[in-house]
Amino acid sequence: METGFDFSTLPLIGREETKARLVSGLQSALEGVGRTLLLRGELGTGKSHLCRHLRDDAERRGFKVVLGRAYRAESGVPYSLFSDAFLPLLRDQAPETLEVLSRGGALELEHLFPGLTRTSAETARVESESPGELRARVLWTFVEVLKGLAEREPLCIILDDLQWADPSSLEATHFLARHLTDCHALLLLTRDELVKGDDEALGDVERSLLTQGIAEEIRLPPFSREETGVFLKKAFGVEEEVAKDFANRLHEWTQGNPFFLEETLQGLVRSGDLYRKGAAWLGWETQELQLPRTVKEAILDTLGKLPEDAHNLAELAAILGVRAPFPVLQSLSPLSETELLENLELLVERKVLTEGLGEEGVVYDFRQTLVRETLLKELGLARTQILHRKVAQALEETLGDRARDHAGTLAYHYLEAAGEATESAILHLRLAGRDALSRFGNAEAARFLRAALALLDRKNARGESDVEVEGGTRGVVDDLARALSRLGEYAEAVPLWERAKELAEREGLADDAAECRRRIGIIKSYHGDPKGAVDEYDAVLAAPPDSLSPNLVARTRLRRGVALEELGRLEEAREE
Repeated sequence: METGFDFSTLPLIGREETKARLVSGLQSALEGVGRTLLLRGELGTGKSHLCRHLRDDAERRGFKVVLGRAYRAESGVPYSLFSDAFLPLLRDQAPETLEVLSRGGALELEHLFPGLTRTSAETARVESESPGELRARVLWTFVEVLKGLAEREPLCIILDDLQWADPSSLEATHFLARHLTDCHALLLLTRDELVKGDDEALGDVERSLLTQGIAEEIRLPPFSREETGVFLKKAFGVEEEVAKDFANRLHEWTQGNPFFLEETLQGLVRSGDLYRKGAAWLGWETQELQLPRTVKEAILDTLGKLPEDAHNLAELAAILGVRAPFPVLQSLSPLSETELLENLELLVERKVLTEGLGEEGVVYDFRQTLVRETLLKELGLARTQILHRKVAQALEETLGDRARDHAGTLAYHYLEAAGEATESAILHLRLAGRDALSRFGNAEAARFLRAALALLDRKNARGESDVEVEGGTRGVVDDLARALSRLGEYAEAVPLWERAKELAEREGLADDAAECRRRIGIIKSYHGDPKGAVDEYDAVLAAPPDSLSPNLVARTRLRRGVALEELGRLEEAREE
């Protein structure tokens, strides 16, 4: 009996209009007119297969193909999708090439791609800039580098599974699409159809690109009845007339969903309902078929036939949420090395996982995002939390001294574990929040810092000592207030600035307390309350002489002058 069928080598079936639009996009890129295509469809309609077809076609035409995929586990790590796509491309360039293309700004790309230049992204010349100004310049620099590379070799950029993209990557994708219209590049964005109320940020990006005419939408429909017949012919070599009735029943049952088709046929092959005799496939006359009713049931049927060890291993890979390096799976699984390899080989053979090489060595990934999501939904809440905690602890142990460099991933697992306020959980949430804040990932920073503060408050409520993290509770409160202020969530930010001020005063940190008041004054000014802002600035400037740094005093007086001008007190404003 056959163990399965390999559909991955099939040519692209149907999709003639879609193929024509992809080819047109490649041709435009060769002519120096960049285009952005937004490909979306229901789960399992063949987006991944279409991307493979585009990749192969682009490479034949002389394009450099850049591939990136968003992962659920990295949805809180700023620019994780961009790093997955562009970091390998940039690392392949000589340092002097990056310096020339970035006009001397290669070091600034560290804000988007930590580790690119193997040095710190902190530079003296950005100290005086606002985060917004710096972020805009870094994105401009990145786009200029891509344009320069595209002049040398046209680029085909494929960003997959945008429904899991982090907010910073979504904003950067919008920026990139707007500025690639005059270069040799094609940008293909793919995502699954969203359920109402899902990712509003992704919806906003799509609407903006579509209404501005920057992106073109491609909706991927299911197979037609005729395409289902062609699929059977290409896969099994069966003539349409022979399998006509079978194809009709199969199409009606699966509604032409390609992934559902494949999973259904896999089940029929494994059960022996479809079987090979010599070079021919038989069984098409079968009238009573035990078919799964939904895509989910088809996946669960495949997973349910796995041995227990293989199924548990697939669950671990799903919880990891990203490409899983072999050493990490080895540290998580109770299996011996031999048993682990045997079960990984089985998962690859059954088309559940793929095997490849990454920076960490051999890595495993799900062939279909849909399989990972189905596994996750089938796990109970308690088991999910236990596995996330186990993954976080195993990753921390495996990474050792490098754990701080992966704080975002560790923070994600500690968040999903929803466990006790352990020092490790708080530390990595804090580190992830601070890293996100330094890289303009304000939404990601707010998420991590809120969680860190909630855990700290829980510890403090129990009378436990503060955690050994930089700045303690005050530092977390200060950073969270800063992230929320950048996001414009002032109603939540002001009480946090008040709390940070009180904590700084208790510690005798006059400059820090005064900076908190200055921030509150800025928010009041933004909210149309210049008088309230002046009151805050006056409170700062009323401090005893020499108790505050000259720089802070100067910045406060400057803000006070702006507020006085808004009040019409021009003479006083000029004095400031």
